[in-house]
Amino acid sequence: MLFESAIEKKVFPKQLWSDHVIGQERLLSQIHQSCVQGKLPHCSLVSGKAGAGQLYVALMMAQSLLCAEAEAPCGICESCHKVSELIHPDLHFALPVFAANQTSESIQVNWKDLVKSKPFLNIYQWQSAQDKDAKQANITAAECRYIIDRMYLKPFESDRNVLILWLPEYLGKEGNILLKLLEEPPGNSFLILVTEDASSIINTILSRAHLFKLKPIDDESFNQFFIGKYNINPELVLKENIVSEKNISIAYQNLVEKNHEVGEFKLELIRSFFQRILRNNPVEIVQWVDDFHSIGKDNQKIFFTQVLQVLSLSLGHKSRPNVQTNHKIDLLDFTQKLSTVIDLKAIENIMRMIEDTMYYLQRNASVKIVMTDMMIQSSTFFKNKN
Repeated sequence: MLFESAIEKKVFPKQLWSDHVIGQERLLSQIHQSCVQGKLPHCSLVSGKAGAGQLYVALMMAQSLLCAEAEAPCGICESCHKVSELIHPDLHFALPVFAANQTSESIQVNWKDLVKSKPFLNIYQWQSAQDKDAKQANITAAECRYIIDRMYLKPFESDRNVLILWLPEYLGKEGNILLKLLEEPPGNSFLILVTEDASSIINTILSRAHLFKLKPIDDESFNQFFIGKYNINPELVLKENIVSEKNISIAYQNLVEKNHEVGEFKLELIRSFFQRILRNNPVEIVQWVDDFHSIGKDNQKIFFTQVLQVLSLSLGHKSRPNVQTNHKIDLLDFTQKLSTVIDLKAIENIMRMIEDTMYYLQRNASVKIVMTDMMIQSSTFFKNKN
């Protein structure tokens, strides 16, 4: 046809962030409909348990919002490609940092590399990559001002701005800097919060965000992900299902990366923890708690997660003593020995006490008081074993 010409659109191999989400079909459909109908709230909170894939859901939302095609996200246009590579100029990120006046702008390249190389990235992997072993992660006042600046930018390639705030539970009172932005957001901007612990987000932020909650990953979805996609031995997958409590981030490290020192597994610290409990010497317990207090809140969270995994493994040894596992020999040897000095009821009681301790520490209870009390109480379960 005369003068018919069209700029040929670039077409890329199909890449959709939604393909990385496990067992959340109903939620993805709900979000897709909201985007198609232009009804997605300007401030959304994507919430779920650690390792459930919240970040992938948020990236799927960003892909939907920034895709120029009618059936967004198409996964093949240039915009979708740029979102899949985390390089779209209208897609911004904010995240926890490890210095008082720092913003994430200078370290986001590192974080993006981790998102693409570490499925279901967690805060401990991010912390380890920054080599800030004893420092607490924090979303600073400077980072909040950075968020405001990004949200008010004029879109460069699309007609929208999208900012993903990863782990807003690391916002303290500094989060109040964002209140005006949340109450009167720019009409073309969308803020997506991604959390593993909505209960720790300050209420002034929480009350202004529309919740999209991921359901717990079911057994079938978890097992199929590792057996079907990575061809992992089904028995190992079933075991990891229990040990990791369906935390895909931890399970991926154990089953696919074969890194059984989750978050640099501090087995010596865990071994000394149980030794102090077994000996039930108050002086030794107080000294141990003093050392534990000095490692910082984020490392304390890692420790509790790993102790729960050790107890889960010990529970497995008692219920299925000959089951094959995918963990290192030193860890297996320790958990097998632990299972001989503690009964099933005691394991369950100690796991419950550790979960309670984590709850109290999240609410700023005294580390020394709570830990000392928990360790002394735990010692009674060993002394009264069958």
